[in-house]
Amino acid sequence: MASVLDVNPAVTVTPGAGDPPQPYYEAVWHEPLGPGKSKPAKQRIGKAWLDFAGRDERGRPLWAKRKGRAPEGYFDERRAMAAAPDAVLRWRDRQSERAHVPTRSEERR
Repeated sequence: MASVLDVNPAVTVTPGAGDPPQPYYEAVWHEPLGPGKSKPAKQRIGKAWLDFAGRDERGRPLWAKRKGRAPEGYFDERRAMAAAPDAVLRWRDRQSERAHVPTRSEERR
């Protein structure tokens, strides 16, 4: 498995549920699978410290930076970038747990 340093996760803002939607940050990267192969992956980082600023002509939400320091439980862009490598590790841990789930026949043994 590749090191976290081998991938360069980007941080994106994704709208959550609600009206106006609650924004959150996600780490997005391509997980290496082998020589010349990869698959897209993403992992939520946490709630974004942003304000809803309306919608564009296609109906997508627009965001503006909130003033002040982000409180506990929220991320500003700088903190989200710093948390992105940990998000990659959490995603990889979850994938390895899923890979080791015993089948029904293995549980009967």
